[in-house]
Amino acid sequence: MKMVAMLAKELSISTTYFSPFADVSKVDCTNLKGTFWVGRRHTWGPWKYEQRVAVVQKVDNYKETLAKQKCAQKQMQSKITDFIAKQKSRQEFVPLVGKIVEKAHVEKIHLKNNACSIFSG
Repeated sequence: MKMVAMLAKELSISTTYFSPFADVSKVDCTNLKGTFWVGRRHTWGPWKYEQRVAVVQKVDNYKETLAKQKCAQKQMQSKITDFIAKQKSRQEFVPLVGKIVEKAHVEKIHLKNNACSIFSG
């Protein structure tokens, strides 16, 4: 997940929207009846490239307004992170891999292999 976040130029996996694959947030991740798919009738859906780019433009504009203010770098980064969360996103920069970022996914076989190695070791 960290590799996908790095290639997508997103915030870290510890942010409000922690998944590089879908718009799942810390607030709604405990929803046991939530569903994942594309469309309005589902709780969560994959990040769309166009939405990512739109958020990046908003973040750039916000950074310009912050640059005019006098505040510490740590405080500035905190404000930027909060702004991105309010956009219901985790995107700070344009993805390094471009539109291909939409193809990122979790391979179930790796999850199974990891679980087997934990229990057999």
